[in-house]
Amino acid sequence: MIKTLPISNLIQYQKVNGSIYILGNGNAIKNCKESLNTPSLFEERLQYVHDMPIIEGYTRPINLLADEGKIYGYEMEYLQDYYDLKQLLSN
Repeated sequence: MIKTLPISNLIQYQKVNGSIYILGNGNAIKNCKESLNTPSLFEERLQYVHDMPIIEGYTRPINLLADEGKIYGYEMEYLQDYYDLKQLLSN
């Protein structure tokens, strides 16, 4: 599903890490336009990942987010107290 959520609305949510916002329902939003590691063709990449079948143990976007018809990010379940890959490799 693609939800229309203006980027300007993101400021009302708690910003936790660069381009990540926490919603009141416990989900997270990633604003790819603010991210330093946004690849080229990110709209197409997000659409592809979102359309993949659900696979146990693999996280994927709950919703894609658009502003004025342009996809700019995604909403996911916010996973707390997990290591990211960099932390895992440094341990």
